[in-house]
Amino acid sequence: MRTLTITFITALFVTITLSSKAQTLPEKFLVADSAFLELIKPESKLEILDSTFQFTEGPVWSKNGYLLFSDIPGNRIIRWNENKGFSDFLNPSNHTNGLTFNYNEDLIMCSHGARSVLRLKKGKELEIIADRYNGKRLNSPNDLVFSTSGNLYFTDPCWGLNAQEQSPDKELPYNGVYLIHKDSLMLIDSTLWRPNGIVLSPDQKSLYVSDMFTDNSDEIKTIYRYQLDPKGIPIKRELLTVSQPPHKILGRINGFDGLKADVNGNIYCTGPHGIVVLNADGKYLGTITTPLSPANCAWGDDDFQTLYITARRHLYRIRLNVKGFSPK
Repeated sequence: MRTLTITFITALFVTITLSSKAQTLPEKFLVADSAFLELIKPESKLEILDSTFQFTEGPVWSKNGYLLFSDIPGNRIIRWNENKGFSDFLNPSNHTNGLTFNYNEDLIMCSHGARSVLRLKKGKELEIIADRYNGKRLNSPNDLVFSTSGNLYFTDPCWGLNAQEQSPDKELPYNGVYLIHKDSLMLIDSTLWRPNGIVLSPDQKSLYVSDMFTDNSDEIKTIYRYQLDPKGIPIKRELLTVSQPPHKILGRINGFDGLKADVNGNIYCTGPHGIVVLNADGKYLGTITTPLSPANCAWGDDDFQTLYITARRHLYRIRLNVKGFSPK
């Protein structure tokens, strides 16, 4: 039987620990704001679904009742559902990273190997959506999100290139954030160091992008919010600064990777020690700690209240008390 222990440590955070059983990991919730407690079910527990992968990324839930995610060095996309377990969905996969579905339920993929955004048609035929900007090859598309209107936003750091910035194969002089609007590829931002995770707000008036960082300040400068016009085109950028966080929770270097949002506008960031939850303005609410550092997450199940988390060689899930947001 599960046991529940709640220990009040300081006014800063509460640690909630649940004992484990088979396939269940002990977990902690680090709570900095009472709003975080509203997101957690009393029975919430972090579960490990598998721990035998190489480096997992890009999870996405299909309306047909299964999860897809990338194993980047394994060069495959893996499918999982509750009844059938794990199987190869696409192998080889061109070393995909971020995944999403369009409104025809075609799989849209960020491919490190092809340095492209690709569409997988129903017959498993691949189509290039974007691979060049102004005639120069993209670096290694990383993550992506669709809007309700059909805009596709994606990030293009250089993680997938050997030697990264120094790679002789790098053709663009920057790492960009892009928008595909009515079949036209537009550069949104060329000033970020390593643009990574990307997500829309529930009202789709804001776009959030995480940027990796290397400074040693006491503020986490890692998420930018872009105000969008009615067509979904960015018209203003602002930095969201997460002030006075305990560095053991948020980390002093590297910052956040993947991003997702719930229906209330809270942002779920994969940080060095777990899923860091911020409100829409960047206020730190709390952390769902994980044994391994997560790279990305996605909402799933029929009610969209389960958060699936890809974390290095692990895949986790946790039931929450809030629905995830998807433009679809």
